[in-house]
Amino acid sequence: MMGKHGAALLGAALALAGCGYGVTSPASSVRDTTAQLNGFADRTEPGGIEWWFEYGQTTDYGSTTRVDNYHVTGPIPVAFKVKDLAPETTYHYRLCVRDFEDDGPADSCGGDRTFVTRPAGDHVSGLIEISSLFTQPFHFGIQVDAFSDADGANATGGAQAYADDFVVEGAVICMRIVGNRAAIGYRTAEDADEVIYVYDNGSSGDSFDVEGAPGGTLTQCPQPPPGPYANVSNFGNIQLIDTP
Repeated sequence: MMGKHGAALLGAALALAGCGYGVTSPASSVRDTTAQLNGFADRTEPGGIEWWFEYGQTTDYGSTTRVDNYHVTGPIPVAFKVKDLAPETTYHYRLCVRDFEDDGPADSCGGDRTFVTRPAGDHVSGLIEISSLFTQPFHFGIQVDAFSDADGANATGGAQAYADDFVVEGAVICMRIVGNRAAIGYRTAEDADEVIYVYDNGSSGDSFDVEGAPGGTLTQCPQPPPGPYANVSNFGNIQLIDTP
């Protein structure tokens, strides 16, 4: 039997060791098959923690994200993007935390939260880049992460075009997919509208063009012209999903 003195020493040791805990925050960037899970991870005393999210269609969860770790001196925001979700489905999730290098269960999991995925929609995502490193570094390419409803309405996401260290980026405002071609319109921080045309050639050889918006301002995305386009990638891959 442990005496009062021993119990006090044990309590002090546990307090010194600290205990990790998680606070679950609302999900963000919820689409038809992806969502970003958010939370805050902390420890009662400064030290190392491991954190992960549990998620699934019930409070039994069933799926977990990878385990990551930090040294914390206070609450830190953590996030993880989950993929391959079912459209129009309710998901439960929570953030779990434990002390670093502890093989046991979580010290504390945050409260359960839910989100509902959107109806199935159109996607254009990926990177297309032309790179040459013979005489001086040179990079020219585009990066896109765009989503819309199945009819092309309510486009969201981001796009950027770049050459060397010059980057033009902005928020996606329209999208139109025709077969393996797409037009993605975006508005830059300087309120200039541009259109990225992409051509999905399968696993390699995707191509793109970048043009200023016809008339200077986009009200809707133009029809993507026949491809392939002028700039053929030797690095990266673009993916198009056109939902009926």
